[in-house]
Amino acid sequence: MTLIPHSRTADESEVRFKPTRAGVIGLWDYTDEEFVFADGRLVLRGHNGSGKTKALEVLFPLVLDGVLDARRLDPFSGEERTMKSNLLYKGQESAYGYVWMEFARTGPDGEVLEAVTVGIGMRVTKQMATPARFFFVTDGRVGIDFGLLDAASRPLREKALEKLLGKKAILDTAEAYREKIDDRLFGLGRERYSQLVNLLLQLRRPLLAKDLDPVKLSDTLTAGLRPVDDDLILQAARDFENLAEIQALLNALTEADTAVRNFLREYTSYLRAHARDRVDHVTGRIQDTAAQCEKIMEAAEDRRTSERQLASAQQERDSAERQCNELGARLAEYKNHDAIKQQHGLKELRDRVRTERRGIADSERHLNQAQKNLATLRGEAERALQRHDELRKAASRHTHSLMDAARRCGILHDDAALDLGAELHTDLAGRVAARRNELEDVRAHLSAFEDARKDQDREQDHCDAADGELTETERQSAAAAEKLGIARTTASQELDQFIGRWSSGNDIAVLAAADGDVLRAAIGAVGEPEATPLPEVFRSLTDQRRTKALTRVETLKREHGDTADALRSKQDERATVAAEADDAPPPSDLRPANRDERHGAPLWQLVQFADHVPDDHAAAVEGALYAAGLLTAWLHPDPALTDEALHDKVADAYLRALPPAQRPTGRTLADVLVVEDQQLVDAAAVQAVLASIAVRDDALATDDALYGPAVTTGSHFCLGVQIGAHPKEQPEYIGATARAARRRERLRLLEESIATLEAQLAGIEERQRYAQEAYDDFDRARGELPRAQPITEAVREVAVVAEKVAGARRRLTETRKRLDGAIARAHEKNRQLRHAASTARLPTLREELNNVAQAIDDFADAGKALSTCREQADAAERDIASRREIIATQTASCAEQAEALQARKDEFAVQDERLRTQEATLEAPLQEILQQIASSEEQLTSAQKTYGRAKKDAEEQRDRLLKADHALEFGRTALATAVAEQVRTTLTLEPYARPDLLGLLEANAETVWLPHDMWPSPEQAVQALMDRLTSPGTSLTGTEAAQNVVPASVASLISALDEATRGRPITASLLKTVTTKISTAITALEAALLESDQGYLFEWEPAGDIILARVTDSEGPAPVADFARHLAEQLADQSVLLEDKERTVLEDGLLTGLAEQIHDRTVAARDLVKNMDADTRSKPMSSGTTVGINWVISDALTDSQQAVNKLLDKDASGLGPAGLAELRSHLRSQIRAKAAADKKRSYQQVIAEVLDYRAWRKFELRLFRPGMSEEERKKGELLTKAKHSVMSGGEKSASIHLPLFAAAHAQYSSAYPACPRLIALDEAFAGIDEKYRPDLLALTAKFDLDLFMTGYDLWITYPDVPQISHYDMKHDEASHTVSAMLLVWDGEQILDDLEYPGSDDLAAELLGFAPRRHVPAEAGLLADIPEDEPTNDDAEEAE
Repeated sequence: MTLIPHSRTADESEVRFKPTRAGVIGLWDYTDEEFVFADGRLVLRGHNGSGKTKALEVLFPLVLDGVLDARRLDPFSGEERTMKSNLLYKGQESAYGYVWMEFARTGPDGEVLEAVTVGIGMRVTKQMATPARFFFVTDGRVGIDFGLLDAASRPLREKALEKLLGKKAILDTAEAYREKIDDRLFGLGRERYSQLVNLLLQLRRPLLAKDLDPVKLSDTLTAGLRPVDDDLILQAARDFENLAEIQALLNALTEADTAVRNFLREYTSYLRAHARDRVDHVTGRIQDTAAQCEKIMEAAEDRRTSERQLASAQQERDSAERQCNELGARLAEYKNHDAIKQQHGLKELRDRVRTERRGIADSERHLNQAQKNLATLRGEAERALQRHDELRKAASRHTHSLMDAARRCGILHDDAALDLGAELHTDLAGRVAARRNELEDVRAHLSAFEDARKDQDREQDHCDAADGELTETERQSAAAAEKLGIARTTASQELDQFIGRWSSGNDIAVLAAADGDVLRAAIGAVGEPEATPLPEVFRSLTDQRRTKALTRVETLKREHGDTADALRSKQDERATVAAEADDAPPPSDLRPANRDERHGAPLWQLVQFADHVPDDHAAAVEGALYAAGLLTAWLHPDPALTDEALHDKVADAYLRALPPAQRPTGRTLADVLVVEDQQLVDAAAVQAVLASIAVRDDALATDDALYGPAVTTGSHFCLGVQIGAHPKEQPEYIGATARAARRRERLRLLEESIATLEAQLAGIEERQRYAQEAYDDFDRARGELPRAQPITEAVREVAVVAEKVAGARRRLTETRKRLDGAIARAHEKNRQLRHAASTARLPTLREELNNVAQAIDDFADAGKALSTCREQADAAERDIASRREIIATQTASCAEQAEALQARKDEFAVQDERLRTQEATLEAPLQEILQQIASSEEQLTSAQKTYGRAKKDAEEQRDRLLKADHALEFGRTALATAVAEQVRTTLTLEPYARPDLLGLLEANAETVWLPHDMWPSPEQAVQALMDRLTSPGTSLTGTEAAQNVVPASVASLISALDEATRGRPITASLLKTVTTKISTAITALEAALLESDQGYLFEWEPAGDIILARVTDSEGPAPVADFARHLAEQLADQSVLLEDKERTVLEDGLLTGLAEQIHDRTVAARDLVKNMDADTRSKPMSSGTTVGINWVISDALTDSQQAVNKLLDKDASGLGPAGLAELRSHLRSQIRAKAAADKKRSYQQVIAEVLDYRAWRKFELRLFRPGMSEEERKKGELLTKAKHSVMSGGEKSASIHLPLFAAAHAQYSSAYPACPRLIALDEAFAGIDEKYRPDLLALTAKFDLDLFMTGYDLWITYPDVPQISHYDMKHDEASHTVSAMLLVWDGEQILDDLEYPGSDDLAAELLGFAPRRHVPAEAGLLADIPEDEPTNDDAEEAE
């Protein structure tokens, strides 16, 4: 038996390629696996993880395009399941692998006429980002002509394979590989081949048909269309990004320029305010210097005046001084006389006596006071002695208190005694501290014990609470379990009632006989994890029957609608006939012109049969006139109207009488018909027409030469070359009698039809009511399902309460453990307390410890009081002894003072007597000398006054001169200060002398700022000024002198700044305002320059009270004003570079290729859809319905997109340059708008979305049902989601799969006639009922498609499928192996390896040879190929 494809007979000229084998080597857990197709069909079966989908994704369509993108391998795994991970699946450091597929053409006898093998070799290491690839396309066959494994079953290296196949068979790039396959097998060209691969990828999507509706099908077919080339999009995106970068640069420059201009405006205001402020300061300092200069000139003039007046005053003073000297010498002579000398001795004695008298009186007063003090000291000494006695008594009391407290607090025990010696205070303090430490230690142990007891009590409370909580939760658990049992029992009873209510033996019952057990199992499983809800179980059980019921309802509804429409039509027709409004013959499509309001009438309305004409002749004549078109032809009352209608080409037939000479000579219609009495056409005109038509009794002979119109009484007619016959049983239109008879017959037939239709409609309504009730029963039954919520709530409550019980038990255990620990801790703390109290001889009760503490305090207080009393008593003793010494000393002193006073009084009496004796002995010569002395003194006084005045005047002039000198010196110092301040203030203007700032301030300065080191020093400037200011003949003013302090060029700049900044006065608030504004402007400028992303760096540095701003660009740092000028120039250049017209031209150039490709792709897609539509229309479903496919414009397009689609509707020749330009314009505007709307997206994303022509249209499916009118069949019935949902299961599946298979068929039909036609379906039939699968597989056979399928339990054993291979897949993760068992359907039976020694033997039967992938031994290859080839880890070229 040979199952290699044999799809043609011996007389067929050509047979196509079909897939025969496919293999995977070294990928995932496929060490070496080969799959054999039977008649081009293959199914891989197995559980999830068995490797069936893995084999499909690494084989097809990978072997057709060579792209390793993870998302193409598996659309649901993202970037995770890469080919690298497949190769290194077992954790190797490096790996080689192959995927390959064989296509063959065979003769009727199974002989292989031609075979082509394609494949991809891959190698990878852990260090490589992506596997390196090489490709091969060869006419050889694996296992016969070449192999892919060496003798050691290792994958061949690239060089070894090249040696086997030749260099021409090996390809380096995926692009060359695709071109080679296309050239060898398909002949589609690059574009259509890529579109084919895209479609195959869409068909291979897992679970393709699951939940697929017409809308999702449209998305699938749309994704299968060839998108615009990524290379073109990428190139256009790069170019657009370049344009965008230029535009962005222009925008950045514009924004930067605006920001710089705004900054300069604020910066200029800032500089102007600060420059004005500095100029005002400099002006003030100049004025200060000028004022000092004026003072110096005034001081110099004062000095010169003082020098003149000082010389005159000194001359007068010297003259008065000489006179005083002479008078002074004379007076000295007088005063040296002897009498004058004696007078002086008497005066001295008198003074001594007076002084001694006062001294004696003071001594007496002091002695009396000392005696009073001595009496006071004696009283105080007595009182101190009394205080000492009291302190002794108090010390005795404190000693008794101290001893008592010592015994109470435990410091003294039994008969022990205290040391009350000199170290009493230290000893007591030590004892108190030691006892207090012992007390605090015991107290600490007591507190610890009390805390432990509190913890014990608290834990006992917690334990009691936990025990109570456990009791309560156990009670709740029992109640919840009882509630759950009641809920389950109630629900089971309700379910039994429900099953009995909705179950019956007929086929329209809601529940079948076996459904009850399923529902009982479902209600029993309520509350279990992952249990299916009862409504869902009910839905799954009844869904098919409900769908059938709905189908019956819809079918009856359509039948009712059709019958009702027919009834209404018949009733309307009857009403029309009864109203005599339908007496005319049927209208003809040859005469579509409107006859309303036209003058005249048709012939049948103008005549009636003559009374002598028998009925059979009348019927024959009317039939002949009708068939000839004369009966309904129009007759105008005026022939001119007929000529006018003919001239206007009105689509109708007209009657015009023949000239009398041409009329027939025999019998005419005028002999058969008579003119009706009417006002439409003149009777003569009608009679003339009748006379123009001959009437004969015999049939027309073939040789009769009749040139005019004629009819016979045998129903024949003749119109020149046209002859014919139309027999009738009776007349219907000519004559009122005939029309009435026809009307009666029609009414009778219509009434019969109406009665029949009414009966049918009533029957349909009755069946429809029953069908609707049967359908509604499903909803009612669903609504009457027993509520599972009480069970669910009870289960939930049981679970919650069980959790509470477990928690309560856990908490009780934990609290008991904590209670035991607390009891142990309390016992230990009690033991420690008793030990500490015993050691310290202290009680263990807190109240007793408080008493001990009070005793310790009492002991300390008594000790302090005793110590204090002792100290005070000792001090009193020392005070008493000191007082006694003082009293003795002062008593001796008072005695000594009294004795000395008496001796002094005796000596005073002697001196007083001596004074009285000398006063009595003074004589008269003394008076004369005294007069001469008085005269001389008067003269001397006068001379001294004159000298004093002169001396004072000289001193005043000297002071004035000194003041002038001081003023000059002070003025020099002040001038030096003013000059230094003026220079310092002037130097603050140096930053403003920069050319860029002078330009911003618009200051017209022709000189430059002289460097400060070239200025005269302040000392030099001051000395020069002093020389000029103190010169007697100077004419210099103070202002002129002050202006000469700085160099002339600097003074000129000051004047220029003063002129440029005049205006608003400068205040502190104004300076603060401009500073705030410049700070804000700096922030804004920095942000703008940073946002421009041009590398601009704003910097500033302080210069005096201002900042100097600069910007660093590619040319280095520059002042902000210079940068602004350079930026404006650059902006102007960039604006010229990217004018809008120039941009449009550039963008048009970029879009030309894309627009052309979009147009070509659209035209190709329309052709493809046209072929698909023809294919699907030619393959009706089992119901006779066919499916049509349209590719229509989407409803969600913008005006621009709609305009693009109108352009794309034209063919390639009709588009032309103008259309292409318009197309580019629309695309350009869309790209701009999209890019502007979402600036985060790249141009590649924007252009790919805008130019995705596939999104501009959608696929529509239209149904063409049997019985449709011609008009309906032109458009068909649009298949919507709603209509698709009510179709039968088979129609649903067929309507969805037909377009998919047709798309593949259309693609393959445009290729070589002999091309393979393979499609891959991954779990595609999952969710499709088994009974519909044969029809779907039959569709693939009708479309002549090869199959590579996967399925969980897919068995294809249908008569319409001639042959197909099945592989049962198993995967052992532990051993990293995959096994596959081959079974073959041969059209009649399943062949498996039980009938053969193994799957390889069955495969050999299929192939005609034993499959193997090893290199043939005769190749002589292995010794020539090195084991390890050099690897290239570089990334491979783009796909």
